[in-house]
Amino acid sequence: KIRFAALAACLGGAVAGPCDGACTFLSDELYCPVNDVREHADSNKDVAAVAARLKEDPVNYAAAKQIYTEGLESTKGGGVFRTLQALAQKNQTGGKYTNVFYSGAVDLYGSTDAIWHDWIIACLDGSSPCNDKTDDFRKYVINKGLIGVVTAYVTYEMGVAIWKAADGQTTDGGAAYNWDEAAAFHIGRKDLDFSVYTIGGTTTPGSLYSPWEFNWKRDADFPNGVMTHAHAPPIFNHGLLNLRGDSYNATA
Repeated sequence: KIRFAALAACLGGAVAGPCDGACTFLSDELYCPVNDVREHADSNKDVAAVAARLKEDPVNYAAAKQIYTEGLESTKGGGVFRTLQALAQKNQTGGKYTNVFYSGAVDLYGSTDAIWHDWIIACLDGSSPCNDKTDDFRKYVINKGLIGVVTAYVTYEMGVAIWKAADGQTTDGGAAYNWDEAAAFHIGRKDLDFSVYTIGGTTTPGSLYSPWEFNWKRDADFPNGVMTHAHAPPIFNHGLLNLRGDSYNATA
């Protein structure tokens, strides 16, 4: 029923898109994008690949850094890779797409690089302020930092989508495209066995390395609280429906 509702929301927009017919769901199998954003979702596979290199013995910082700086799984086409470093260093505070979350972070830390990149690269290189830290410390900073990088980029894409919709760019190649990108970065893309994992449950896959899965893990720590990961796909579907064509509604 939930999957059908997601697809119905996708088809309910006034502008036709790739989801008309077979929908390419993300890992949650709930959000139905109207654009092909699978490669964007694959940025989370780079987060997983970095984590895998950090689990090697000895810790393979060099290989982890290469994935961070050059990319591995998320391609833009033509042999060009989307990189986690580029996401970390993206100036999200200049111009028309500014969002309060990231502007506040820059105000707090002083620069875009100081939020995530400086710490990640220092712990990859073993330079200050990570030069005298243990491997456990360095790995923790890198792994959690990369989740933060992708999470921040989700907020950026959502801000772009909201701005474009208000500007009248409500075609599927406009606001909806950025909204789809936000959902892709947030949720990730990897086949999950939903006979084993239940959205809203406390057993987590441990394989997505996406912000959505990170929230799922924290939800499992507080089983009597709000299951934030279960609320995310319906929120994304609701937003998409209200950013498209004649269905645009800034206050919905």
